[in-house]
Amino acid sequence: LDAVKPEGVVNEAVAQVAFSLSSDTNLWQTAFSAATELAKLEGKVSICSDELPGERVSHLVVTQEPRRTLKVLHAISRGIKIVTAEWVLRSFEARRWLPTEPYIALQPSPVPGRQLDGARFFLGPSLAKFSEKQLRDLVHVAGGVPTAQARAQYVVGTNRKLEGQERVTEEAIISQILGETDELERVPPSQPPPGAAAAETQEEGDGESDSEEF
Repeated sequence: LDAVKPEGVVNEAVAQVAFSLSSDTNLWQTAFSAATELAKLEGKVSICSDELPGERVSHLVVTQEPRRTLKVLHAISRGIKIVTAEWVLRSFEARRWLPTEPYIALQPSPVPGRQLDGARFFLGPSLAKFSEKQLRDLVHVAGGVPTAQARAQYVVGTNRKLEGQERVTEEAIISQILGETDELERVPPSQPPPGAAAAETQEEGDGESDSEEF
C-alpha cells in the first residue's frame, strides 16, 4: 500500500488508531496496513499496539458487528470513537482520514468516564467473566471505584455482603457501561455468583482482551 496525501486537505482529528479485529485476520491485516500508511502521512497520528486503548487513542476499529471485547468496553468507557474497518479502507482510497459519521459502529456514551458514576465496588474471588485486574481496571476507567468491602456499595463475585450493600454481576456492570440499562441490576438474594464453581481454578491475568467476548 502506498498512500499520497493531497494538498490543501483538512482532516478530522485523528490522534491514535487501535484495532479490535482479531475475529477476522484478513480484514485486520488489510485495515492495519492501510492505517499504517495513512499514519505515515500524519506526523501526529500513530497506531496503538497496546493491549487496551489508552488516553491517546481517538478511534477503535472494529467489524461491522462489533463484539463486546475488553477493548470495546474500554473504548466506550473512555469516549473513544468506535468505527468499522470500512472507515480505514475508504480513508486510504481518499488518501486522507475521512469523517467518521457514516462508519460509526457503536454510538458513543453520553457520559464517557462516568458510566458508573462514582459507585464503589468490592471485587470478590468468584468472578466469571473477568480476572480481578481486568474488572478493576474497567470499573476505574468507567468512573467507578474498586475498594475494600467495608467501603463498598456493591459487591461482585461473592455471596458475602454487609448490611446496606447490594450484589451485582459482571454482566450488570457491562450493561451499565454500554448504556443498556439505567441502573445496575441487583442479584436476587438466593442466587449464587456466576463464577462460584470456577473460583478455585480461575487464574488472574490480562486475558485475551481483543478476542474474548464478554
